[in-house]
Amino acid sequence: MINPIERITPNRIIQLFQEQLGYTYYGNWETREHNSNVEQVILKENLLQRGYSETLANKAVKEVYDAANTNAGSLYDRNKTMYSLLVYSGDVHPVIPGISTQHWVRI
Repeated sequence: MINPIERITPNRIIQLFQEQLGYTYYGNWETREHNSNVEQVILKENLLQRGYSETLANKAVKEVYDAANTNAGSLYDRNKTMYSLLVYSGDVHPVIPGISTQHWVRI
């Protein structure tokens, strides 16, 4: 745990993000059970609220989760892949028999 004196700046940053940028703060999950670097439920809900179909949302969440939890390649390559997904969108292909489609999902 962080010393209370050392929490002053992080708490001010959290307050800034909440009050001035409109972010939702979910609390300190440092010791939370099943803590993950990708919150799949929250990400999927966000994609659905933004109008993506269930199929595209599920595939995009899986793509982000897989990219975040792989050990393949160098750390640089893994970070580059994750950055690309977050900044440039994910290329997700829904399964529609007989139709070739491509969708870019903004994560």
